[in-house]
Amino acid sequence: MKIGVDVRELVKGRQTGMGRILLAWLEEWPAFGLNHDVVAFGNQQTDFDLPCWRHPMYRTIRRREWMTLWWDHWTLKRLVERERPDLFFSPYYKAPLFLRCPFVVSLDDVIGLAYPPYFGWRTAASRALMKYCAERSWKVVTRSAWSRRDIVAHLGIPETKVVIIPNVVSHEFLPRPHHQAVRHVADRWGVKESYILYVGTLWPHKNVPRLIQAYAGLSAEVKSRYRLVIRGSGKQASAIRGDIDRLGLSARVEILESSISLDELVDLYSAASVFVFPSLYEGFGLPPLEAMACGVPVVASNHTSLPEVLGDAPSYVDPEDHMAITKAIEIILGDAGMREAMRLKGFQQAARYSASKSMIGFLETLESFRLERLTGTTA
Repeated sequence: MKIGVDVRELVKGRQTGMGRILLAWLEEWPAFGLNHDVVAFGNQQTDFDLPCWRHPMYRTIRRREWMTLWWDHWTLKRLVERERPDLFFSPYYKAPLFLRCPFVVSLDDVIGLAYPPYFGWRTAASRALMKYCAERSWKVVTRSAWSRRDIVAHLGIPETKVVIIPNVVSHEFLPRPHHQAVRHVADRWGVKESYILYVGTLWPHKNVPRLIQAYAGLSAEVKSRYRLVIRGSGKQASAIRGDIDRLGLSARVEILESSISLDELVDLYSAASVFVFPSLYEGFGLPPLEAMACGVPVVASNHTSLPEVLGDAPSYVDPEDHMAITKAIEIILGDAGMREAMRLKGFQQAARYSASKSMIGFLETLESFRLERLTGTTA
């Protein structure tokens, strides 16, 4: 079977969640020994020097991308139809309009439709494009049962059309020796004290201002021993810095906005004392799993998909109650036995999201397509 894949997420020098999943699948795929030929479509920024591309099952095609909208719906359409794959996989919610080829799209969540603060004039247009692509696709891939319910509710497509293939915790996320990670973090960012960590975007649903409020509520003794490190960037950073200044925390809270390599991210997790993820909405929630894989106890929101994904490994809190977040942090930092128990549970939970397990889910989806095409019945 010939499979086409849009691999533009594999950008040189930049790691994204979807990029890590794609790379993990591409690395695992040949090990299953299946009779697949894979054609990968990329642009001038795509990293086609990765070792996985050396395998003979892969063929790469690169075309310059001048304008994303044109590339999405014209350049990619021409390339895919010229190659005539049996099935095309898009890691995005969109595929080329009027593509004359069966395709699968990936939709991690529908936050723009489900989370009221993001409603606006673009919401109707986004929903129309999502719905159009979802209805025309053979299947929609998502990451959790929570997201599947949201997708069905907001796009009105049958639940049977939505396939759950969980995210991947990359094998690079392993605990580093603490002293080594601490030294690397100090050398890279100048953070030389113990710290509480958040990793993610700074979008409103990530609830970072309430995390800062929670940190402000810690006892003076705890704040003197632990800084708050926020790894994230975006246009919200200036407003968040304003919150930090108003609370008199500029000397204790650090926002790391510069680019970061995967190796540096593992160090940042490994050197942390506790990881806090107070998100109000998640379709999956990869950062807390990455923190767990690096041996860090986690405080997590009890909203949306997070309890489903994280199991019993974290300490759960109401993300809308900053005092509850404060209390959870203080309890964990004050109890070494609890931290060790949470570390062990975290390792077990993160191990559930291996690349091979995710790849099996993807291959089962491809096999369903093959059988459906052979028998003419819906798999």
